[in-house]
Amino acid sequence: MADIERLPSRQEKEDWDSVGWPRVRIATHLANVADAEHDVDAYIEAVRLGQREHFEAAPVAKRLIEAGRAAEALDWLDNNRRARGPLDLPIAELRIAALEALKRQSEAQALRWSASKRRSVRRTKNSI
Repeated sequence: MADIERLPSRQEKEDWDSVGWPRVRIATHLANVADAEHDVDAYIEAVRLGQREHFEAAPVAKRLIEAGRAAEALDWLDNNRRARGPLDLPIAELRIAALEALKRQSEAQALRWSASKRRSVRRTKNSI
């Protein structure tokens, strides 16, 4: 991990070949090791070291839900800049799972209903 910490952040230097790619490559290897060891915290650390929080929010949330840490998963989903809105369907499914794990059934059901309506509208538009 010391090697990745010595690399300048992408904000400091925007040279993808000498900074961005090596950082992502090392972080990806660390994330793979963390997955093999079923270590959610190490996976999150690898994502942060790779400065990939905005790309990896959904995968982190999925792992947190599976680890019984639904409240943290919701935090990651709330901070997901890549989501296309509250009804982004893959994100909505993760959010529903987290809400259900937290026994917030009415919120989960409301989101499920909204996502279902959105799917119906999307299918209708695509069939026209």
